[in-house]
Amino acid sequence: MLRKFRDLAEKEKLYYESAAPIPPKFYFFYGTLMDPDQLARVLQLEDTERPVTRPAPLWGIPAR
Repeated sequence: MLRKFRDLAEKEKLYYESAAPIPPKFYFFYGTLMDPDQLARVLQLEDTERPVTRPAPLWGIPAR
């Protein structure tokens, strides 16, 4: 029985070590959704939550 528990513990260890972390997801917003306060209202976030935003470059589109 001890061997079964030891084998199970080893399998669990291998599973958790092989599980890749979840990568962040990035979204592109434009217009009024570029404002973090407006985006928080649309997403119905709590007052203490605020989305983290950063500028995103676009390639292949001529600058005005």
